[in-house]
Amino acid sequence: AGVFEDNKFVYMGKVGTGFSIQMQIDLLKKFKPFLTKTSPFVKSENATKASHLIKDHLHANVFYLKPALVCEVNFTELTRDGLMRHPSFLGLRMDKKASEVIMEKPYSTHSVLKN
Repeated sequence: AGVFEDNKFVYMGKVGTGFSIQMQIDLLKKFKPFLTKTSPFVKSENATKASHLIKDHLHANVFYLKPALVCEVNFTELTRDGLMRHPSFLGLRMDKKASEVIMEKPYSTHSVLKN
């Protein structure tokens, strides 16, 4: 999964939970037109490590999608290296374009309470 920062697609981590078996089957069908052999992410150590982990330790195939679909993901926090911790898939978002997906910026709720 990734977000756009300065018109570059940045890797945010892999999402491996939150899917029913039927949802996985449906998603794989939706993914077919967006498959690409090359990574859509800007070169990053995080994306490279994840790819090797999936191939070497999980013995699974890695495949990439063109950044055209939007999904909603719940996660507990961002790690120091900018990856989602405990990401869980919530569903596809058909109401947004992929180019609109950016990293949300945190803000203090104290300013809301003062008003």
